[in-house]
Amino acid sequence: MHMCCGPCSIFPVKESLKNEYEVEGYYYNPNIHPHEEYLRRRDGTQILSDAMGVKVHHSENYDSKKFFDRVVYTDENGKKAHLEHGERCTHCYDIRMEEVARMAKEKGFDYFSSALLYSKYQNHDMIIDAGKRASEKHGIKFYYDDFRVGWGRGIKWSKKMGMYRQNYCGCIYSKQERDSQRAEEAIKAEGARTLDSQS
Repeated sequence: MHMCCGPCSIFPVKESLKNEYEVEGYYYNPNIHPHEEYLRRRDGTQILSDAMGVKVHHSENYDSKKFFDRVVYTDENGKKAHLEHGERCTHCYDIRMEEVARMAKEKGFDYFSSALLYSKYQNHDMIIDAGKRASEKHGIKFYYDDFRVGWGRGIKWSKKMGMYRQNYCGCIYSKQERDSQRAEEAIKAEGARTLDSQS
């Protein structure tokens, strides 16, 4: 089971164990930025491991270069540019699905899957496509389940376990989008307070 973070992994792991699958987790996410965020999310998967008795492997290196090598390019004017949102996400999913499929095959598992399938904010069609590509590349089956049905329960459990809960997808681009959104909301809220005080 690819794990993007602790909170998103709880319900998929519980469901898989309920279905009597042998489950091991793999925290591999070179897209996550900055390094401190990567460590916070990694620590959440360790909390899950300790609480649920599930073995979780952690990538030895924080290899953000692997992500940027896929999404940053040199344009026709010789300047650095980055892929747009949808294309970036495709590469982001591919990097992670390829690696978890490789490891699952190496360790003799029958299937691989991802806790990304729990999130209402992820693109399930893209994840499924990435899973299928990784499946064909490494010769191991991709297991799909719509774990979004456990969204509310997962939130409740993660809070009870005291896990860090992130507020953006993970990459620097999603962080910038979230920061911009929050700044706009703060400006609007300040404007509303000003109008109230003048009325």
